[in-house]
Amino acid sequence: MNGAPQAAGARHVPGFHAPIRDVVFDLGGVLIDWDPRYLFRDHLGGDPAAVEAFLGEVCTPAWHRRLDGGASFDAETRRLAQRFPGHAAWIERYGRDWHLMFAGAFDDAVDCLRTLRARGYRLHALSNYPAEHIAFLYRRFPFMSLFHTVVLSGLVGTVKPDERLYRYLIERIGGRPCVFVDDREENVVAARRCGIAAFRFGREDGVRRLVDVLEGRVDVDRLR
Repeated sequence: MNGAPQAAGARHVPGFHAPIRDVVFDLGGVLIDWDPRYLFRDHLGGDPAAVEAFLGEVCTPAWHRRLDGGASFDAETRRLAQRFPGHAAWIERYGRDWHLMFAGAFDDAVDCLRTLRARGYRLHALSNYPAEHIAFLYRRFPFMSLFHTVVLSGLVGTVKPDERLYRYLIERIGGRPCVFVDDREENVVAARRCGIAAFRFGREDGVRRLVDVLEGRVDVDRLR
């Protein structure tokens, strides 16, 4: 794989006294291409403007965070449909057709994940994800079996950027130093507050930057 770490031995990452052997990945936006627009715009043929209004005013990001935090899809969609009866059909599809919100995996990031595992890195996942659809996650994405530790918000009961989620991760991995990548800046900032080396993972250069950090060519604290 282009850009894969070239040596199997642990490298000293600038800013750390011990070699980094643990890498923590966000899922959506890093390894997985998830977007509710794939369901409402592409599969249901919704007008793009109507879809944006629906996701901005009805099934909002704040409402979705409740699902990521472990709330019941049935209860939340029923309650929301009572508030917005004119959108009841789409609200019901939000939970029922969850699988249609996924376009697949990002191949370059998954290739990187597999290479790091082969090189002996311990891999972990830290993601906002609803508890009710975890079985689907493992069926749809076989690479989930590569992780040593998986921390999903829906099982913990709180969502990133709540620092409790990061501290739970640190406990789960035994307090070992790690590098964390996430596509959202607020999640990166929260990780750093908890003492985790982290940077924002962009689709264009995320894999390259991660490899540069693990190879010791770039100081992770200088990445933004």
